[in-house]
Amino acid sequence: MFKAEPNAAHMALARFALPQFRSALAPGSSFTLITQNIDGLDRRAIEKVYAEAGEPSPFADSAAQKQPTGDPVLLEMHGHIAGVLCTSYQCRHRELNFSSPICPALAGTELLVDGPTDSNTASDAQPRGPKRSAAEARAWAEARLAGLKQEKESSADDPDIPVEQLPRCKKCGALARPDVVWFSEVPQHIDEVMRIVDNADVCIVVGTSAVVHPAATFSAKVKEHGGTVAVFNIERGKRDAIADFVFLGPCGDILPRVLVCGDA
Repeated sequence: MFKAEPNAAHMALARFALPQFRSALAPGSSFTLITQNIDGLDRRAIEKVYAEAGEPSPFADSAAQKQPTGDPVLLEMHGHIAGVLCTSYQCRHRELNFSSPICPALAGTELLVDGPTDSNTASDAQPRGPKRSAAEARAWAEARLAGLKQEKESSADDPDIPVEQLPRCKKCGALARPDVVWFSEVPQHIDEVMRIVDNADVCIVVGTSAVVHPAATFSAKVKEHGGTVAVFNIERGKRDAIADFVFLGPCGDILPRVLVCGDA
């Protein structure tokens, strides 16, 4: 995942984080990219457009990310795959750590998920068929997850790593965990997210099934107070009925063209 690069859709949205870009379209406006993704690609896209514009990264410090309105340019609701969070409630230190493995004891454990790499795999691979629809992709993912779960339950090869060798907080030494939101946990920055949604006059919804709450309600909330909603997706969704605009197609193709930014 760390080797992945932002696509054209990431870059199109990221350009709205640049004050000089926004001021040419809507002087005095602010923009916050609220994402449920944990892959960090939105963050990397924003850093890239700032670098291209000769501007320092807005993530260099917490104050730099704030706009004149006080709104941040990015809120990662479900955390970041490279995020590390201290489990001690007296500390709660968090940071990004791109080391892989994050500690020596975890070296090789990625093979339990990905399987061993084979140098012949790429050359022997069969040509890919047509892309799956969103519904087909979800069905495939559910079947794959069920298969992996069954494999895990029947496997006796899972490593037994001593607790003292697991990742530790660099600040206090307590056990550390991935800084991502797991099921039943409250999304990160939720108060700030809801404040921005409640005051937004435009909501651009990109590439989501709009079934995971509370994010699934954002477009409706913006619409309730008179805002404009635009949806970009590869197929129709449950929330399309309330949208002012619906654009269907690959987001990497459609989004840059509609927003009139980038090379598309």
